[in-house]
Amino acid sequence: MTIEEKLIRKQFYQTLINEYDNAIERLSERLLEEQKKEVYNLSDLRFAQGELYYRYKDYETAIFKWEQVENDLEPWAKKNLADAYFQLKLFPTAEALYHFFHSLYAKIKLFQVHVVFDHLLLMLHYNNPIIVSDTSDVHSFR
Repeated sequence: MTIEEKLIRKQFYQTLINEYDNAIERLSERLLEEQKKEVYNLSDLRFAQGELYYRYKDYETAIFKWEQVENDLEPWAKKNLADAYFQLKLFPTAEALYHFFHSLYAKIKLFQVHVVFDHLLLMLHYNNPIIVSDTSDVHSFR
């Protein structure tokens, strides 16, 4: 599976740890080890933690983790923020984020396709919430 596929499916954490059991604990241990370095970067670990919290449906914690990402994963982290707000049914916030990131990251084609797709899901929900009432499976397995 490519990195892009892992980002789409919110499985980037698998590049940092091999097992799903105790994944949050493993990432926390790696985060503590990384902080012991003189120069450290926690963005990859924060991104992966966000994915796991999202999978556990702890969207608020996922948002907190993704807000800390400041490296090449930042566009994906910001897009995932919108996904989490969508799951929390904070549709105006999700819509604003999807729209903002669609224009900001227009150069990243694959990323742009997923932002447009998620924005479309949001619009479908607004127009007919019965048809698109539960998108957790869509966001969990992409």
